[in-house]
Amino acid sequence: MVTETIIQKFQQKVPAYRREKYWKSLGLDINRDNICNWQVISSKQVLQLIYDVLHEKLVKQDIIHADETSYQVIKSNKAKTYYWLFCSGKMEKRQVVLYYHAESREHEVPLKFLDGFTGYLNCDGWGAYSLLPDVTLVACAAHIRRKFYEANHSKKKPSKSSPAYIGYSYWQKMLQLEKKWRDLLQRSGWLTEKMN
Repeated sequence: MVTETIIQKFQQKVPAYRREKYWKSLGLDINRDNICNWQVISSKQVLQLIYDVLHEKLVKQDIIHADETSYQVIKSNKAKTYYWLFCSGKMEKRQVVLYYHAESREHEVPLKFLDGFTGYLNCDGWGAYSLLPDVTLVACAAHIRRKFYEANHSKKKPSKSSPAYIGYSYWQKMLQLEKKWRDLLQRSGWLTEKMN
């Protein structure tokens, strides 16, 4: 039942009052407070343990991708909060994707989360990452390509002869080549061997 309430909330986006009605229609008098409390308790007692194990595995990997985005939990005067994403590189045998909620976008967040990580960090160049010790930063191609795209489309009539358009075209070609090479490696079996 707890799993079903979690699926309803996070995957199906069913609001609490409708979940309460649903369970009553099945003959179970469960109020929304109970449903929400179940989710909090199960997260602390079960899901946090799984998260912690995945976190240990992630920081031992060679390549991690990171990004962060702001959001507001409820429309209020409260300052922005942030979701940070940390995930495995594409070639990693055991893929791990973890989200981390924080009140800020300061360097203390990745410093704490990535404690013990000494590999390559693929990110957008946000200043918080450059302060990490023993980490090699790798620029994110998607973020670089986006800057060329934005520069070219900032004008009403984008020009195909502008440096921004030419740079964007080069990035498009590089990403297409990368996909072809990855497909070729998968068909040859090399990529499968590498990931096993």
